[in-house]
Amino acid sequence: MVERYKEVSEFAPGFGTWQAIDIPYFLKAAIEATGVTGDPTKLAEEQLRLAKWAYNVKDFPFVMGTYDVVDGVVMHGMVLETIEGDKQVLLAEMPAAEVPAKYLPAPQFPQ
Repeated sequence: MVERYKEVSEFAPGFGTWQAIDIPYFLKAAIEATGVTGDPTKLAEEQLRLAKWAYNVKDFPFVMGTYDVVDGVVMHGMVLETIEGDKQVLLAEMPAAEVPAKYLPAPQFPQ
């Protein structure tokens, strides 16, 4: 959550910057959930396991909130914020109403 971001930055999380913080945590969770070892002889197999896990994840605690990943798309709403002094202030939030990924073709993972 935002506390995790504050551990590594003295600045308020700005648009886009939180994604760079989420990526290592998301990969760590994927590695722990799939049991990936990093063995070079199993590279293709382990990459596939990571991809399949990351494609649909329920309630992952991203920095900006807990969201689902549905068909490879992080399902979060839109936020409207302003800066007051040195703080970001949330003005309004609109939750995701539809799953836009339903319009995208599903990836063809090798078996």
